[in-house]
Amino acid sequence: MKAIVMTLKQVNQEPLPPSHGAFAYAAALELLVHIDPVFVTHLHDAQAAKPLTVSPLFPVENEHNKPPTFHWRLTALERDTARLLTQLSQERSGGVRIGHSVFAVSDIATTPEQHPDAGEQDYLQMFERWGRAEPPAAFTLRFITPTTFKAGAQEAPYPLPRLVFGSLMDNWTQWSPIPMGEWRALLERAIFMSNWRGETRRVDLGARYVTGFIGKFTYRPTERSRDLQRMMGMLAEYAPYAGIGWQTTHGLGQVRVNG
Repeated sequence: MKAIVMTLKQVNQEPLPPSHGAFAYAAALELLVHIDPVFVTHLHDAQAAKPLTVSPLFPVENEHNKPPTFHWRLTALERDTARLLTQLSQERSGGVRIGHSVFAVSDIATTPEQHPDAGEQDYLQMFERWGRAEPPAAFTLRFITPTTFKAGAQEAPYPLPRLVFGSLMDNWTQWSPIPMGEWRALLERAIFMSNWRGETRRVDLGARYVTGFIGKFTYRPTERSRDLQRMMGMLAEYAPYAGIGWQTTHGLGQVRVNG
C-alpha cells in the first residue's frame, strides 16, 4: 500500500469544477500512462474494483491564496500500482490538467513526515502488528468526501457497519495476500454504530448524480473481544488507503481515522 500527496499550484484562471472526480481520475491516469502505458490501459479497462484511489483537490490555505494551491492524494493497494506512484514521485511530474484548470506540481509528499496523509504500509506487517496490539474499545471514521455503496442499480448512502466494514473486507480480500477467512461474518454482525454526526451530499459524477454521506461515525464491537477489536483496528487503519464504498477512483469514500 502506498499513498502520495501532491501539492498543486494553479497556473491559469479557469475555475475548478465543484464536482471534479471524473476529471481528477482522468488526470491521474494521464500522469501514470507515461510511466507504464500497458499496465495503466489494463487498469483503466478492468471492470472489477481498481487498486487505486483518487481524491478530489483539497484547497490549501496560504497567504492571499495566490496562486490557488491544492493537495491531491493518490493511493495504491497493490505492488504494481504502488510502483507507479513511486516512479511518479521520483520524476516530479510538471503539470496536471483537471477540466479546464491547469496546475503545476510543486511537491510530492511520500512520507507522514512530509504530509500526514502520505505513507506506505505492508499488508503482512500491518496484520502482525495488530495481532499484538492492545486495541481501543471504539474506532471513529471521518468521511471527508461523500460515500455511498452500490445496491443493485441504486446507491445506498448509509454508514451501516456491515456496509462500511464489508467494503474494507472486500478490498482487503482482493488485494492482500492474507485472507479474512471466518472473520467476515463475525465483523458484519458484531459491530454497531455508537455515535455519529453526518449528513448527505449530492455529487455530480459527470454521467450521473449520486447521493453520499459525510461526517464522523464511531463503531464499537457488540462483545468484548480483543481479537475482534484488533480486526476492526486493522481495517480502520486500512481505510485511508483503500477508501470505502463506490467510486473511490472518482473522489468518493475518502476516510480519515479517529479524526
